[in-house]
Amino acid sequence: MRGLTRPVAALLCAATFGGCYRYAAAAPGALPSDGHVRVALTDAGVAALAPVVGASVNGLEGSVVRQSGDTLVVRADRLLTTANVDVAWTGGDLALPAAWRESVGRRELSVGRTAAVTAGGIALIGAVIAIVRSASDEGGNPGGGGDPIGLRRGRP
Repeated sequence: MRGLTRPVAALLCAATFGGCYRYAAAAPGALPSDGHVRVALTDAGVAALAPVVGASVNGLEGSVVRQSGDTLVVRADRLLTTANVDVAWTGGDLALPAAWRESVGRRELSVGRTAAVTAGGIALIGAVIAIVRSASDEGGNPGGGGDPIGLRRGRP
């Protein structure tokens, strides 16, 4: 049973601290620096960024570096494509003028989703522990009759 302690703790930590996030619409002026954002690009933004990120990229996710006038500078870590494939991005920061941005969403912790995932994880872990206990109880008593260990100790 002790062998399960670390994996159980790791799963609970991942569910709790990893959490489930959602993106809520946000005005560019309301974005905190270093906040994580998802930006949907306009057709003009797709065309302007195509030589840098590729023609099929229609959005990106990353951290806000700064805002300067109507330009939002994002350190992108993921590119969103028209084929619904997320691509890791290790290039430089991307400057996005307002005309290139269709929408900007700020990442927020979804308390409801996180609670549901955590509760589901706890229920799953409880079920696994119950199965392991049940299997070890059945396996320790070959033949299913009596208590062989108790008989060896001289108990009637």
